[in-house]
Amino acid sequence: MKTLYKHLLATTLFILAPALIFPMDSYAQGGNPADWPPVKREPHKQAKCLLCGRYSIIYNIYVDKINDAEQTLREIQIEVYEDDQFISKDKANIAAIEAADGKDLAARLATANKVLQNDENDRARHAQEEINKQNEIDGLNGSKFAALQELTNCERSCLTEEKKTSMFPGTGAGSDYFASSGFEKLNGWYAHVGLPYQQFSNNSTTFAASSTNNNYNVSTSYHPNYDLGIGYHLPGRDSNIALDYTHLYGSDTSNVWDGSLTLSPGTTGPVNWAASRVTFNYDSLDLTAGHLINQGIRFAIYYYGGLNYTRFTKDVNIWGNGLGNTVFNQIGTSYNGFGPTFGMDGYCHPFDDFPNFSFYGGVQPSLLFGTMTGYQRTTINDVLTVESIPNERLVVPVLGSKLGINYDLPYKTMKWNLQLGYRLTELFGVTKDNNSYTTPVNASFQGPYFNLGVGF
Repeated sequence: MKTLYKHLLATTLFILAPALIFPMDSYAQGGNPADWPPVKREPHKQAKCLLCGRYSIIYNIYVDKINDAEQTLREIQIEVYEDDQFISKDKANIAAIEAADGKDLAARLATANKVLQNDENDRARHAQEEINKQNEIDGLNGSKFAALQELTNCERSCLTEEKKTSMFPGTGAGSDYFASSGFEKLNGWYAHVGLPYQQFSNNSTTFAASSTNNNYNVSTSYHPNYDLGIGYHLPGRDSNIALDYTHLYGSDTSNVWDGSLTLSPGTTGPVNWAASRVTFNYDSLDLTAGHLINQGIRFAIYYYGGLNYTRFTKDVNIWGNGLGNTVFNQIGTSYNGFGPTFGMDGYCHPFDDFPNFSFYGGVQPSLLFGTMTGYQRTTINDVLTVESIPNERLVVPVLGSKLGINYDLPYKTMKWNLQLGYRLTELFGVTKDNNSYTTPVNASFQGPYFNLGVGF
């Protein structure tokens, strides 16, 4: 009977020894952690109102950190389990060596004990890593809970303010950036109207040259124009589809007196007075789809791509008289192109006290395939000459860029958005030089703009 008790006691100690010698591991509750189901990743929490975006992002940052830490913890637990398997094998190996005996017993036991010691050291190190990782997860859970409380408090505050029907409810943050128009994301339709104040470059607007080789160009001014846009945000995603239209128009006039002038194109004249009016028209239509990627609390990047249609025209009228001549020249080009466009906008919220305020910047390259048409008519002393100009197929690269400030004004179930910025667009080889129809030249426009957006 005593022998039976000894066997029962030995068996019990053998089973409980790992728990008595080492800290209790979570894998012991369910066998090999490698056989457990995959670690479940907690999903992100979406803000329940428009003003809670900032607190939602903070909460989700801790969710991501906890998800990563729990995956690392699982890997450590697997290493601890494997260490225990190695230790068991090492002990069985030592027992086998002792039972076999032999002349080199001491050397073989020394080697086997050294392997056991190394495995036990690894086991102790991994066990401590498991404890440290679990403590890290506990701390992150505390921070996540605090962020959840902030989010809950903000949502309650927002609901209270909405009941008051205040024009600018709450003090929450609008960190949900959005769309090619810069408008913040909402689960539904949005629209914007823009007022660009743009100046076309006076590149290739030379209309007269003096006998002393002074060339005279038309001085271009800034002109008010408009942008229109409509889009739809895909529910539950940071993605959207947008249709944006831009119309720009500019017409400017310059004149000059000189003892002897020749007029473009060529050297018609001479005259002693000349004037010119240059008129630009630009129409652009974008159909794009995009996706927003948040880069933490303060930064976000919006990528988009799609198709663009552009129409660009330049019409130049040149008058001259004096020195016995009356001259009227007309020169113009028109380009219609269609092709792919893509872009990237970046947003930065630098101020914690003003979460609805942000800086932004972006670039948008396009590659257009289309046809240029042109005309050239010269009237000298009532004699009309018409130049035949063939159509030309052209590939026109376009590069647009912008920089500005953005402010969001949430109101009930809508969100208003204000933008003030500066943009520059360059169209490469889209028109021709006044003096030489065979010489392609660029066209560009630049200036400030204001956008007003609303989402539903």
